[in-house]
Amino acid sequence: MSVLVLKLTAILVALQHILVSDHRHFCVYTDSMSALESLHSLTERRHPTVMEILLLLRKLERKGFDIIFCWVPGHVGILGNEQADNAARSLSDHMQQPVCYHDLKASIQRYIHSVWQETWDQQVINKLHYIHPFITHWTAVPIRRPDVCLTRLRIGHTRLTHRHLLLGESPPVCDFCHCDLSILHILIECPNSTTSITSGKSLNTSASSLLTKIQPTVPALNTATSNSRTSPVTKVANNF
Repeated sequence: MSVLVLKLTAILVALQHILVSDHRHFCVYTDSMSALESLHSLTERRHPTVMEILLLLRKLERKGFDIIFCWVPGHVGILGNEQADNAARSLSDHMQQPVCYHDLKASIQRYIHSVWQETWDQQVINKLHYIHPFITHWTAVPIRRPDVCLTRLRIGHTRLTHRHLLLGESPPVCDFCHCDLSILHILIECPNSTTSITSGKSLNTSASSLLTKIQPTVPALNTATSNSRTSPVTKVANNF
């Protein structure tokens, strides 16, 4: 049962007690603004508990009851509110309340997500797990081209680091560290490239041109000689 449904159920139980009371003027306090807003919502797909509350309110109104609702801030040390929360929690475990389809669907989705996340957490040898450890959506850029460039940088598939696979060449190597060149190495691991980035040196080529599609007629990369040790960041700018 969700927090909203729990608050709505508490309001419903309070109205049911009011129905058998001899008094006619009541104020129902709740710390759930969303519950109060749902009672005033005009959407067609209302929650069944909301419909039940509205029907009961109409019945109470016909019997001459005067009922108002008042919102109080929750979890700020109001003694009466804290006691009401504790009573609601203890009662919710013993209530035989039918489960709404929307609540059941949300519960199933949360369970599937948790199982999916547990399965993904075990894929430690998958390089995409290191890049995106949580099964949540990446924030997309509204313009497709920059979004494609950003995605390629995230997964590390760029023209500089992977074109050798299409052209049948040897993989590029960092001139300073003598290890395979990758986006992770260029941006984070290589001390020379990170120094160039943090010092604010400008690149001659934009990221969009850096990540352009590989054409079959593109010539091979210029290989730096041992006497000309080029910074990985400069190499990115010069070759893309």
